[in-house]
Amino acid sequence: MVAFRQFERRFALALIAGLLAAPIAHAQGAPQENAAAPTPEKRNRWLDMLFLNRTNPEAAPQKQAPKQYIYCPKVDVISGAAAYTLYDKGQENNPLAVRYQARFDKLVRECVDLGVEAGIRIGISGRIALGPLGKPGVNVNVPVNYVVKDNFGAVVLKKSGVIPMAIPEGQTSVGFTYVEEVGSVPMPQGRLRDWSFAIGYDNKAKTAQF
Repeated sequence: MVAFRQFERRFALALIAGLLAAPIAHAQGAPQENAAAPTPEKRNRWLDMLFLNRTNPEAAPQKQAPKQYIYCPKVDVISGAAAYTLYDKGQENNPLAVRYQARFDKLVRECVDLGVEAGIRIGISGRIALGPLGKPGVNVNVPVNYVVKDNFGAVVLKKSGVIPMAIPEGQTSVGFTYVEEVGSVPMPQGRLRDWSFAIGYDNKAKTAQF
C-alpha cells in the first residue's frame, strides 16, 4: 500500500511537471499545428482536481424552484359569534350583570405554501370593554373557535383556543391583537380556491379568569 501511494505521488508530480513545462517545450521545439499551451487557469483546475479531489470545481449552485401562487380565502365570522359576553355567575343574559364584553374589529389571514401542505394563520384585532360588574386589572382568557372548510363545504380543520385579554387599571376598554397558528391541511388541487375560513367567540365555553 505504501509503495502504491509513493508511485501515485511520483506519477502526480511527474504529470504536474509535464504540464508546467509544456509551454517551454513548445517554445523550444518545432511548432505544432493546432496545439496551444495550457493557460494558468487550466493548470490551476488540474491541480485542484489532483490534490483537492474536486471533480467539478466550476459547478453552478443549484437554483431553488420558485414558490407557486396559493389562494388564501377571506375570514368570515361565525353567525351569532361576533361578540363574547361574560356575565356574573348565575345571571346570564342579564345586561346589568355583564362583567366583560369582547368583539372583533378586523380579521386577516395568511396562507403559506409548505409543499404538500398549506399552512393557515389568522390574525385578529378587536376590543374588550368592562360591563357594569367588571373590574380592571383582571386577566381573562376568551375562548375562540376556528373552522376551515373545503370547496364542498366539509369541515377539514377545526380548532378551539383562547385569547388572553386584560383591561389595565384606570381604563374601561382596551384594544387587542392576536395571531393564531390554526394549523396545516393537505394541499388541495385548487390550492385553497373556493375554500372558506371562519372564526367566532365561543359563548358556551367556560372562561378562565385570574
